[in-house]
Amino acid sequence: MTPKPSSESDLAHHQDQLKRLAASSVKIASADSPEATLQEIADQARVVIGAHLAATHRASRGDRKVASVATSLSEKYGEFKSFAIPPNGSGIYRQVMEERRALRLTCAELTGHPGWLGFGGYQSEHPPLRGLLAVPLTGKDGEVIGVIMLSDKERGEFTPEDEAILVQLAQLASVSIENASATKALEESEQRLKATQEHANIGIGEVDAQGKFVAVNSGLLAITGYERDELLNVSFLDVTYAEDAIGERELYARHVAGELPTYSLEKRYLRKDGSAAWVALSASAVFDAKGRFLYSVRIVQDIDQRRRTEERQRLLIRELHHRVRNTLATVQALLGATARSANSVKVFYDDFAGRIASLGKTHTLLTEDYWQTAPLREMLKNELGPFDDGKGRIRLEGPPIELSSDLAVPTGMAIYELTSNAVNHGALSVPSGRVAVAWEIVREEGVRKLDLKWIEAGGPAVREPSQKGFGSTLLQRVLTTQCDAKVETEFEPGGLRFRMIAPLIERRLVPAY
Repeated sequence: MTPKPSSESDLAHHQDQLKRLAASSVKIASADSPEATLQEIADQARVVIGAHLAATHRASRGDRKVASVATSLSEKYGEFKSFAIPPNGSGIYRQVMEERRALRLTCAELTGHPGWLGFGGYQSEHPPLRGLLAVPLTGKDGEVIGVIMLSDKERGEFTPEDEAILVQLAQLASVSIENASATKALEESEQRLKATQEHANIGIGEVDAQGKFVAVNSGLLAITGYERDELLNVSFLDVTYAEDAIGERELYARHVAGELPTYSLEKRYLRKDGSAAWVALSASAVFDAKGRFLYSVRIVQDIDQRRRTEERQRLLIRELHHRVRNTLATVQALLGATARSANSVKVFYDDFAGRIASLGKTHTLLTEDYWQTAPLREMLKNELGPFDDGKGRIRLEGPPIELSSDLAVPTGMAIYELTSNAVNHGALSVPSGRVAVAWEIVREEGVRKLDLKWIEAGGPAVREPSQKGFGSTLLQRVLTTQCDAKVETEFEPGGLRFRMIAPLIERRLVPAY
């Protein structure tokens, strides 16, 4: 059995892990290439959890057997600095990727794991593995893109709390990996565009002093969506987005006058279908021998995807920072509330660890939908699933509902508190006890709301507690203030009854472009 922290120093170590998690996200997001990102993830994962060996595997989308690998070793393994790829680990990595969940093994479990059989023959070339913790890296489309693996923990065996923290780190890391890959792909694409002006995304046009097109190539037709004869009958200002045309009108007047022989800018064309397309424009004026303006050559590059990708990255980074701040604030609130209600270090640890693990489960569900929503049924199964005997002890009834992140986190915490109370004092504390959860979508004054009922039966006689703890505070106050929910808690003799009616916040979509 994994030992639990029983001293203030152990608890302080766990809190220090959470602080390092926040700092690591900044370092990972600051890496300037996909390779550097993988290395930073391995380094930070090893430091945050406190292990002697870490590896980040980035699998190829086309072939999972092909992977980019970054490793990180502590000074303990100085003699293995040439170690690059963990040996014979494909079975374990494949298991984590295919099952799409974390894998935590003790030293003894790792030795007998079928995915690691035969490792003994490599111990002279590679550092020995003592226990293992591996979590999947999940991309924005839900596909598993790699694995973070740790071994040889500095303090005992890997714990569920280590796993929860590494899952959060993997969420941050997945965003950074895909951002780094997108940036690299964008840079390579731009280099190819500069290498040849005849690329399909390059448009070339000539315009007269009034700005009317006198010649256009097929690339410009593709960018604007117009036919050739249509463009030759209009000015470039006619197909420029109205807001951008105001600024370029003055530039072009100076261009024709010879004050500005060349100029470059990024602007939006108004395509024939009415959509706006970002382009990078470079204009060069051509004059006759007497310095009179003849025409302007306009080189146009389609940068619409790049601009939209940049905007999407900015949105994702803002969302990432928002989630990190919210998560840390939630952890801090849990820490304070648990400490106030605990009457011993062990009670504090057990309560706090359980709440952090529950928070990690909710964040995992949110990450699977790229930090947007979490399915209510899965949230309930995460907590109540272990007590479902398949004979009706746990009954879940309701339509598919996706909760936005702002509602999912406090709701997930409430489900954990209700489950914990049922296990310790209520229906789930005895074999005959049953828990039924039913939910539906209702509409009040034009607002869609979640109506959730939790009903316990068959357990010990229930009476209202004389002293309210964190769980009661969460159910009565936090849900009311954070979710604008109506909450009812009834301590019926036959079992606890809880009801929550909360507005369903519309999901905030990140543009897919």
